[in-house]
Amino acid sequence: MREQLKAYAPYISVFGLVVLLAGAVAPRLAQQSGATAPEWLGTALLVAGAVLALAWPLLRPEDVAAVFGTRQVRYGGNALVLVAAVLAILVALNFLSTRRYRAWDLTTNKQFTVSRQTVQILNDLQQPVALTAILGAGDGETDSLERLLDQYKAETDKLTYTRIDPQLDLPELLGLAQRLNLGQNVPGKALVAESGGRHAIVYSFDEQAVTEVIVKASRARDKTVVFLTGHGEHDIAGGGTTGRGYASVKQGLEREGYTVTSQSLSAVTTTLTADAVVIAGPQQPYQPEEAALLADYVEGGGALLLMLDPGGESGLEPVLLPWEIRPHGDLVLQSNALFGVTEAAVAVVNQDYQFHSITKDLERFETRLVGTQSIGVGTPVTTAMQVSKLIEVGGNAGSVVWGEKDLAGLQNGQAQADPTDEQPPLTLAVAGEGGEGYGRVVVFGTSNLAADGILQRLGQAANYDLMLNAVNWLTTDEDLISIRPTEPDSRPISPPQSPTLLLLVTAVLVPLAIFGIAAWIWWRRR
Repeated sequence: MREQLKAYAPYISVFGLVVLLAGAVAPRLAQQSGATAPEWLGTALLVAGAVLALAWPLLRPEDVAAVFGTRQVRYGGNALVLVAAVLAILVALNFLSTRRYRAWDLTTNKQFTVSRQTVQILNDLQQPVALTAILGAGDGETDSLERLLDQYKAETDKLTYTRIDPQLDLPELLGLAQRLNLGQNVPGKALVAESGGRHAIVYSFDEQAVTEVIVKASRARDKTVVFLTGHGEHDIAGGGTTGRGYASVKQGLEREGYTVTSQSLSAVTTTLTADAVVIAGPQQPYQPEEAALLADYVEGGGALLLMLDPGGESGLEPVLLPWEIRPHGDLVLQSNALFGVTEAAVAVVNQDYQFHSITKDLERFETRLVGTQSIGVGTPVTTAMQVSKLIEVGGNAGSVVWGEKDLAGLQNGQAQADPTDEQPPLTLAVAGEGGEGYGRVVVFGTSNLAADGILQRLGQAANYDLMLNAVNWLTTDEDLISIRPTEPDSRPISPPQSPTLLLLVTAVLVPLAIFGIAAWIWWRRR
């Protein structure tokens, strides 16, 4: 019997290697196909394959000794040991790189780097956040989401991630729906965050959505931002063709976990109840009783964002009186000496931003204030109250700014700086806080700061970030103040349109280059 096995030992060992391969591959193939294989199958195949593979060296050891005694085998063995050592080093380096690594984003707008806002939020997490993605294995967004979450987990150890395939992991999906009391409304594709008994759901998987769902789930309660209506203010539902809406800002605030609503002061019977109130460009003045209601709100610790356009009275002077903040009612113009152009759009860059939490991350970006007035700042009524300039422009060698007082003359095309106008430096935005229970106020000299039409026209200007940063500061959410994620760059490759140039390159230059290389090689060999 032993002699018969010795004769077939090589074939038995080869068959054992096939069984080993089947043991390694079969469970994964069964999982991908949706079949359920016994848990012991893979282990049993591996053990059986290993036993069968040892038949040749155990039954015919003389063959092994003869093979390993040759010079070629010794040389080959040395090479094999060297290759194995190199592979072991590479495996060790790969293992260490998964634990400690650093990536560099070389794109111009840092498309593949999470924003500082996201990093700050992750660093400030007080309790664990569990993320669950309802995504299929073959979904194109799965890999991009997991790469993004790798960057998130590199910033904090309080983030965990699991994925539920809605087709294969039905028990886990039903368990998630039951835990969150979703009933029959189980999403087929979503990202769920759970933290401290709260949960939130989003239906996209980019950085803004992931950060939004983390903020919503980890925040102790939702904060409310109220946009006042009734005096011709910008509408948060959108401004139609006029571009006066604030729909983009509303969406941005909701992504950061705020509840955004609109309300008329006529519906308020006692006091305002909101974490922040926004008045965006009233066209009619507020009545004294309405101004008194807002003043009481701020004196009681409320937060108010005012965006007041040039010309006309707002009726809100009593609200700003404790900080001695006085809108001038002028129109700030900027004249470019190089191009001879004067326009009512002031470019805010570099040193124009003053030191404050709202503007601290904007120095490298440009804000364009369209149709803004300047603001006077005096001495607050008490030393406990503080007022800070956010933006102050003074012009430079290439431009001149001034606050035009003659608004009627502008309609006739008369725009010229004279001694009666407001002279630079001009303050265009201020913030006030503190003082015996007082809340916070931020005042901009224009309501066009982040209107939908302005954002569409200006593109990558920092107006949107400045607006959201102001709301974050008013609601004491300084951890959200930063630069929002940037949109991917579009850099299409445009081929030459000239047929003559295409013919010259393909039919003349490329063959000449090949011929020149061949001639150089031939000459060198001679």
